Amino acid sequence: EGPLLFKKQAKGYGGVAVQRCRLDGKDVVVIYGHLKLDSVAPQVGERLRSGQRIAVLGKGGSEETDGVRKHLHFGIHESATTTDIRGYVKDEAETGGWRDALEYMTP
Repeated sequence: EGPLLFKKQAKGYGGVAVQRCRLDGKDVVVIYGHLKLDSVAPQVGERLRSGQRIAVLGKGGSEETDGVRKHLHFGIHESATTTDIRGYVKDEAETGGWRDALEYMTP
């Protein structure tokens, strides 16, 4: 659980919502990408809760998904001060702050 930091159109994502919270005792930024931006109901600063519906996915091939197929881009980045929303990095050295999101998914 944690506040919604921002929601906006972003290159590579289309609609994106970004949340700050704590996982395993560490500050993290959670990125939800390829969203229909006007469906992001929570307001900036509002606390997002576990299990809460945040938004719906954007239409595939549209501006809502930045032209890619319909899917959720979900990322977790360890950070107390920065908001890194890059979906891709150039090399493995840049992956240090990213968490494996599968560790937090239930089967």
